[in-house]
Amino acid sequence: MKKLKNGLTYKNEKIYLNKYLLKKMNISKDKMRKLLILHKKRIDIFEEIRFTKDKEKLKRLGKYVDLVDIKLQKTWGFKIDFRLLSWWVRTPKCTCSIKKNSKLQNLYFLDKEEEITSLKEVKNFRDIKINCPIHGM
Repeated sequence: MKKLKNGLTYKNEKIYLNKYLLKKMNISKDKMRKLLILHKKRIDIFEEIRFTKDKEKLKRLGKYVDLVDIKLQKTWGFKIDFRLLSWWVRTPKCTCSIKKNSKLQNLYFLDKEEEITSLKEVKNFRDIKINCPIHGM
């Protein structure tokens, strides 16, 4: 693990924590460590996805990405909002459209009245390709 000026590198991936948010959300050093650990966990999951060919394992690891993203929201002190999970579509081997899903996420901001209370419901806010090895059938 290599320290950078505004973050660190873990397994050749850069991890940066938003300094403005750290201050605004009054994040303690302990929570900052937890945020970094969660990002490392995500990187480990991504690495495992890159190297596995087992279809069931890929789907299970894809769900873990969402769980890490939820823990990140919670550790930052944000209200848990399943529609704002963002790492799922950046998962290695995912063939779902980042562009379409970003648009869906932006549409959510126009109508915040509907509340999503589970990961099962969040699929209504995702454009998932049927043949995606992570999220598809």
